[in-house]
Amino acid sequence: MNKKNKYNLLFALFLLLIGSFAVSCTKDDDATTDNTSTFVPISREEAVKIQNSLPGTYKGNVHVYDPSTKKNYYSNSRLDLDSLIIYDDRRIMYSFLTLPRDTYEQLHNIGKNGINDTLPGIFTKRDEKNYLGLEGIRFSSRNQQDSCVYRFEVSRGIVAFIDYGHKTKKTRILRTYFNGYGYYNVKTSKFKIYLLPYNAYVIPYYDTFQTTRIPLTGRYLIYEFTKIQ
Repeated sequence: MNKKNKYNLLFALFLLLIGSFAVSCTKDDDATTDNTSTFVPISREEAVKIQNSLPGTYKGNVHVYDPSTKKNYYSNSRLDLDSLIIYDDRRIMYSFLTLPRDTYEQLHNIGKNGINDTLPGIFTKRDEKNYLGLEGIRFSSRNQQDSCVYRFEVSRGIVAFIDYGHKTKKTRILRTYFNGYGYYNVKTSKFKIYLLPYNAYVIPYYDTFQTTRIPLTGRYLIYEFTKIQ
């Protein structure tokens, strides 16, 4: 092989290598955020670098998924798109996601699990939204098939709705705790977050000793966001 052919071969291999790296970070992130993908651990420095790039405002949507029926449940709220805000300063909550009241109702299947009889107020403001706070997220690994996609764990999430009890004249708090995980694409600034309830309560406002549990249905929340600023 003469020098010219050898040079051409090396140049072709170089272009192929560059192309493979480009492809690995330009795939549709939806194709790489499932349980079949292989993830490898990342260093603390890499995790911190990603974490520092997150603060901002994101827009997207949320729906409820029922793994037993494989059905998705979407909000009927007339309000704007759901949002995620991640702060760059130290607060009690690291970030806030919006959650429509009717999505909360679908999450716990309140209309069919017997709670409806004791919570008449929850149906009076279906267009109401509240904030679901996340205490923090921790990046743990990177997708081997798409180096732009990282997995993170959610330390804890919490949301509370107030049932004003228009019929019973009693004010109660409906509170749900979550853990979960998610994926972030550093190229597209897209989040996909899975939040699974692990505890839920009805708490009388002035009598916390009468707290009762809200049954868990196995359903969970799926958020999808894209950074806008």
